[in-house]
Amino acid sequence: MSEKENKKIEALKSKVQDTLLSSLGEIKGFKDPAKNPAINLMSGKLLKSNFFRNNWKFIAYITFLLFCYVGNRYWVDGHIRRIKELTILVDKERAININSSKEWSSISSQSNIAKLIKERGIELEEATTPPFEIK
Repeated sequence: MSEKENKKIEALKSKVQDTLLSSLGEIKGFKDPAKNPAINLMSGKLLKSNFFRNNWKFIAYITFLLFCYVGNRYWVDGHIRRIKELTILVDKERAININSSKEWSSISSQSNIAKLIKERGIELEEATTPPFEIK
């Protein structure tokens, strides 16, 4: 066969494939396997194509967002850990405060103050008359 005949045969093959694919495209649910990104990824055609060259800015942006996401997660985990530590510390301090206020209220009651004054020998007397306002 001559070169002219080979070219004609190749042109005829591509024409038949195009018409076959276009007619199959009209059939409901048919998908061209060459256009399927999963097949292109598995076969390695995606790496051969200019996909990365054409979309390098978007890929760099997505990579940057991934790094920000991971960094933010570590930052938030550190703050959550610090919040838990401070919550435990606040609970302990609250318990100490409650105990202190309980002791202070029992010490500063009127009967305990009168008893302490007598024990220490201070010459003070309890008021028998209620206080009154000066007008």
